[in-house]
Amino acid sequence: WIINCSNVKPHAYYLDLIARIWRGEKTDRFTEAYCRCYYGDDAGQKLQTLYRLWPTYSPVYGPNEDDHAGEQFANHGARVLVSGLIASCDPVHPEETRAAADWKWFADKPMLREQTEAFFKVIEPATAQYGAYLSRCREVEKELPLESRLQAEDTLIWQVEYLYYSYLGAYHSCKALLQIEDPLEAFYEAGLAMQAFQTGYEMMRSHEHGVFVGFFANDCEADIRQSGFVLKGLMSFLRIRADGPHFYKWQRMFQEDAGGDRVLLILRTKKHLTDDELWRLMNEKRK
Repeated sequence: WIINCSNVKPHAYYLDLIARIWRGEKTDRFTEAYCRCYYGDDAGQKLQTLYRLWPTYSPVYGPNEDDHAGEQFANHGARVLVSGLIASCDPVHPEETRAAADWKWFADKPMLREQTEAFFKVIEPATAQYGAYLSRCREVEKELPLESRLQAEDTLIWQVEYLYYSYLGAYHSCKALLQIEDPLEAFYEAGLAMQAFQTGYEMMRSHEHGVFVGFFANDCEADIRQSGFVLKGLMSFLRIRADGPHFYKWQRMFQEDAGGDRVLLILRTKKHLTDDELWRLMNEKRK
C-alpha cells in the first residue's frame, strides 16, 4: 500500500484506521476505540457520535456511490463559475453568458446560469446541513472538560467549520451569479460570499497552537482564502460595470449626507468609497 496522506494532522482518524487494517486488527468498533484513545473515556464517548455523523452530512453531487462532495467542490466550484462570468460576461445580457468549460465535468450545460443552478441544487441543502452539523458539534463541546474541548476544536470541529464556511461562501456566490441582472444585489451577495470565505480562513488559522503554529498557512488545495479573493474581484467587476466610470451612484444611495438622488456634486465633498466600505454601508441599511 502506498498511502498519500498529505498533512498528517487532519487525517489522523483515517491513518489510524488504515494502520489497524494493515496490522490485521478488527475495526468493527474502530470509531469508539479511536475517540477513547485520543480524547479519553468520557469525552471520547460523546465525540464518537460526531465522528459517525461525518459521512451523513457529506452532499451527493452525482449518481455514483462515491460521488460525495468535500471542501474542494464548494471552493473550486465557486471560483470556476465566478471566473467564468468575469472572463466571458455577455456585455448586454449577462444572464446569457456562456458556460464555464472547467465546470462541464459537473454540469455540461450551454449557459453559465444553468451550471450555477445545477451547482446551487447541491450547495443550498449542504450549507444548511453543515450549519446543523456545526451546531451539534458546539452542543457536544459544551459538555466536555476544557482540555478535551480544545483538543476537539483542533482536530474535528475546525474541519466542520471549514466545510460550513466553504459551502456558505459557495451559497452566496451562487446567489450573486443568479441575480446578475441586478448588479447591486449581486454585489451584496458577493460581499456575503467573500465574508464567509474569509471567516472560514480565519477560523482555520485560529486553531494553530503550540508546535502547530503556522500549520495551515499553506492551505493550497481547496484554498478558502483564494475563494475570498475571487469574490472580492467579483464585487469590483460588478461595481465597475454598473457604477463606473464615476462611481457615485451607489455611494449616494447608502452614504449619509451624500445627497441621495438630489445632487450630483458628491465627489466635491466625499471621496470614493472602497468596495468594502460601500458593502458595509449596504449591510447596515439592511439590518
